[in-house]
Amino acid sequence: MKTLKDRYLYLIKLKDVTPYEVGKASGVEQSTLSHIKLEKIKKISNSNAKKLAEYFGVDKNWLLTGEGVNGVSITANNKNGHQNINGTQIISDQSHEIELLKEKNALLEEMLADKNKIIALLEKKQTKKQQ
Repeated sequence: MKTLKDRYLYLIKLKDVTPYEVGKASGVEQSTLSHIKLEKIKKISNSNAKKLAEYFGVDKNWLLTGEGVNGVSITANNKNGHQNINGTQIISDQSHEIELLKEKNALLEEMLADKNKIIALLEKKQTKKQQ
């Protein structure tokens, strides 16, 4: 990740938070976070860097420069309480996602079945009209 913007966007995605939540919890102004996201600024103050590094659980130097160890803490929890390990959420989160996808699939199958019933009724009605 070459830019501060890249590292910042990576961290908010990893922690599964919004920029608003980052600002509120870290104490960094929304305007500063917006400027980072829009690359209106390339560097931030030492104070803001410290706040963001502490909030995300990363090394301040890595946040500022991209150099050194990718300081992502293996104990950093996202807003859903799931731990992240080097950017990969633990298996329990993946299991939850699988269950949600199964539920969504079941709903889609029900909708398809209803659609097919409606088509059959319309075809039957059309056949009666033609007779």
